[in-house]
Amino acid sequence: MTKLTRLFILSLLALLPMGVSAQEIDPMWLNQGFRSMNYPFEQWFTGFSMDQLQPGEKLITALQRVEDSARNQLIEQIQVNVQSTTNLKNSAMSVSENGQFSEVIVTNFNEEIRSTTNAEAVGVEVKSHYDSQKQMIYAFACVKRVQLANYYKNQEEAIFTNVERDLILVNDFVNAGQKIEAHKRCVEAKEQLLKALSHRTLLSAIVKSELAYSPQYNTLMERVERLIIDLKQGTKVYVMCIWNDHEHKQYEHVAVSVKEKVKSMLTANNCAIVEQANDADYVVELAASTTMRSDGSGKFGIISYYANIVGKIVNNRTNKHVLNISLLQDPHLYSAGSNAGQAVSKAFGSQALAERLQKLILEGLEN
Repeated sequence: MTKLTRLFILSLLALLPMGVSAQEIDPMWLNQGFRSMNYPFEQWFTGFSMDQLQPGEKLITALQRVEDSARNQLIEQIQVNVQSTTNLKNSAMSVSENGQFSEVIVTNFNEEIRSTTNAEAVGVEVKSHYDSQKQMIYAFACVKRVQLANYYKNQEEAIFTNVERDLILVNDFVNAGQKIEAHKRCVEAKEQLLKALSHRTLLSAIVKSELAYSPQYNTLMERVERLIIDLKQGTKVYVMCIWNDHEHKQYEHVAVSVKEKVKSMLTANNCAIVEQANDADYVVELAASTTMRSDGSGKFGIISYYANIVGKIVNNRTNKHVLNISLLQDPHLYSAGSNAGQAVSKAFGSQALAERLQKLILEGLEN
């Protein structure tokens, strides 16, 4: 280029109106035709949003607002796709009932789909553009179907791996007689499998295929449901209680009362009471006695007695002592009465004693 030519071009630029050299270039994705051609629905989920910069609004705040709107439109597109693919307001899962597997409706499944999608619509790219002349903000969100599909597939497989690992632990707990913990792990495993079901539903919608359970899901859910049914009978417990108070032999009937109350408490907490110690997962051995707290000659003239309980819990499968119980002259475990018999009966029938025994025994069974 000659020197004369350069001077001619510079002269022309000087004659152009102010601002033309700084003209903003609109991105291609603003054009709907460009978006349709380069981000086809069969391969992409997209969301597009536009809004005006509000008076007094910071640009960074407005950009975030419009970008969030575009992202939400993308997520709504996935959700609509889920509904159209499954054509269900609810979905179903395999469950066991008396050994027969059937289909039952899981309510509020769409709500879980919505929350799952919002939380895990990963890999979404969001682009934004500000037109200063029009004071307009534009945003475009996009994500490849195959990218999302791979994510949900990996999430599903990770859940299956965790559930299989948990079932090994469940088997160990059962063999150790710890059926309460085994039941708890089974319930948690079932919740994880339901999460995997939501991943499978999203996966089916994303790749535009019919909803289908994976064979691994069906196998694991069947195993978990059967275990839950087997464990409903709960931990097997043998309970014994003796009266170990030679000074107050007349109250030995109290031991029978304590034994029955402990058995009722265990039954209410998913335990099975057995009549033979050899059949039990755990043996609860208790001995009851009483101690006078006040003979009625003091300031208030009221006779009162403590409810004393000592004992232990033994894991019958491992022959291990899992808990020692010692409630001797506990300041919370006494009662007063008009006579000694009434005071002793009230002490052993108190709610405080029942709650203390329940807490101790259940903690022992969970160890």
